[in-house]
Amino acid sequence: RMAASDNVLERMGNLLAEGWNECKPWSEFIAEFKPPSNLDERVRTNLMYYRGNYCVVTLGFVFFSLCIHPPSLLAFIFSALGIYALLSTKIEQSPGHEISPSQKLAGSIPVAILVIVSAGATFWILYGALIGLLISLMHMVFRSRTLKSRWSVIFEDFKK
Repeated sequence: RMAASDNVLERMGNLLAEGWNECKPWSEFIAEFKPPSNLDERVRTNLMYYRGNYCVVTLGFVFFSLCIHPPSLLAFIFSALGIYALLSTKIEQSPGHEISPSQKLAGSIPVAILVIVSAGATFWILYGALIGLLISLMHMVFRSRTLKSRWSVIFEDFKK
């Protein structure tokens, strides 16, 4: 039986494999903006083609919003370091039975969330994510599609 945290880790790996970690050149990302003629197609094409850039923009705004409130930034850093330390440490449940990474993750995430919430970082994380998503949505709507982005979407559809 697959643990829920294993499932989450597998899905995150699948997202990265689908191109969410690949950024297009920033000069191309900000090249040309026009009012949309076909909104659905433009948003779909731009989302598929620039998805890595949208992740960077959104995470950049989250990081910036955490920098505005230093206690939130510290809580976020300590939580991330705590999760990393726990995942990289060998812990035995009983002699000869090591705790799996998914069990470590399942135990450390609630503690990290508690630290982040108690530091007041939730507001700042959500605020940065909202601003990043709104800017990404505006880009999806107003960034005109290129021939390269259209072919990329057709290729993505063909792979499925």
